[in-house]
Amino acid sequence: MSQLTGVFHAGIDPASSFDLRLASAKAAHEQRKYVRKVIEAGALSRATDLVSALVQNASGVLSEPELVQLLTNLYLGGYETTAHMIGNGLVALLTNPDQMAFLLSDLEGLMRAGGGGNAAL
Repeated sequence: MSQLTGVFHAGIDPASSFDLRLASAKAAHEQRKYVRKVIEAGALSRATDLVSALVQNASGVLSEPELVQLLTNLYLGGYETTAHMIGNGLVALLTNPDQMAFLLSDLEGLMRAGGGGNAAL
């Protein structure tokens, strides 16, 4: 799915070639197909995740195309945010050696699983 996202975003640029815009449109179509499969699975699931909750409670509130678009936007937004934050964080650490040293001095304590850590960074 992330490869489709990259192709999709590359084709949004108005200066993109026709071939890239066509590939972008195809990627968007494939993403919507994938999201529809996720919706089908979520409708049958008893899971308590966000997607399942949206799918199970959308009836009468959102049409199927609206639900597909909402879930696609959530995925794309989450992907872009994460991808950019990883890159930005790496640049910040590489350009601030004191912060890199601080992080490396207590890697276990500052980068615990589950998002915990010290707010001093």
